[in-house]
Amino acid sequence: MPRTGDGMEVVKMGLSGLDEYIAFRRPNVTDERKKAALRKELEWYFSIPWGDGDIVRVLIADDGRPAGNVIAMPVRLHAGGKDVSGSWIIDTYTDSGYRRRGVASKIISRMAEEFEFLLAAGANRMAEGLYAGEEYVFMARFKRYAAVLNPHGFLAHYAEKKAVLKYLAPAAFLIPGPAGFKAGAGRETAVFDRFDSGFDALWEETKDCFQIVTHRTSEWLEWRFDACPHRDYTRISLHEKGALHGYLVMRWIDTEGARAGFVTDIFTDMRRPVCVKALLDAAVREARARGLDYLTVIASEPRLESTLRSLRFLPLPYHSHDKARKSGDSSLDAVLSVRENWFLTLANADYDLNLLPLEEEELFNG
Repeated sequence: MPRTGDGMEVVKMGLSGLDEYIAFRRPNVTDERKKAALRKELEWYFSIPWGDGDIVRVLIADDGRPAGNVIAMPVRLHAGGKDVSGSWIIDTYTDSGYRRRGVASKIISRMAEEFEFLLAAGANRMAEGLYAGEEYVFMARFKRYAAVLNPHGFLAHYAEKKAVLKYLAPAAFLIPGPAGFKAGAGRETAVFDRFDSGFDALWEETKDCFQIVTHRTSEWLEWRFDACPHRDYTRISLHEKGALHGYLVMRWIDTEGARAGFVTDIFTDMRRPVCVKALLDAAVREARARGLDYLTVIASEPRLESTLRSLRFLPLPYHSHDKARKSGDSSLDAVLSVRENWFLTLANADYDLNLLPLEEEELFNG
């Protein structure tokens, strides 16, 4: 059984407690401009259309002090042909004075009573023990692929982080670039500014081609990409004979000597590789126009991975530790526990949701 701290109470924190929360979670952030930016970021999280304004759970110790916290975003999935609601844990923290007292375990156990299921982004190896019990199953096996546009810039960045790639440096010219693709007559891609209600029909028409997929209604898309602070996204639509058939969202940053691009979402009928290829090709062309060194896509769905490989996206060393807590519904758990069923669960990618809102270096680099 998870260890718990006697006399401690789990409370939900609303917007009124943000300043106190920032002081507790990020005590080293003293600059008022940075505090204001963090508050804006957290206010955006609280405004998620599926939530009820309580994304943060705080454990109050018996001495009245905060002992730890969990940030968990409400999530709605279309899984196994039905809609289910749960919560996605994106940050856990325990104050140094309360370590080894089961603080995070107690918060998560209480949350398991509130939601149909919990998803845990366990990229932090220190947190893996929280999700090691029999009540958890592996979620997606996310993999990262890259379209290498400038081999030298790409290797200059990755050789510092991935020792396995250092041997490639002398042979950078051998790394293949992405394959080109012609969308064909009647099929067009275009950059657009904002999501609107027209994307609701795309969601309804496309959702059943996935075993597990996050709801992508226009309300959620507007929140996720149009209202998201501190990030600029490029949105690309796909039309066939005038009808909307998919979209892709990407962004880029300058990081450690390279211009890195990230596909944060791609949504179309995966049974039609021609649609996937058209969107990815449009993203590559946009990346070239922006002078990016490489463009990455995080994938778990086999059909998407197959298409990425066919376009000569390079597989990169990457290992995810994401897990799902069993819901108690045997039919739902049977779907959740198959890794290949998952598809870009929250439309999140590197340097995006899974590293924020508490990574102020990304918020303030320039």
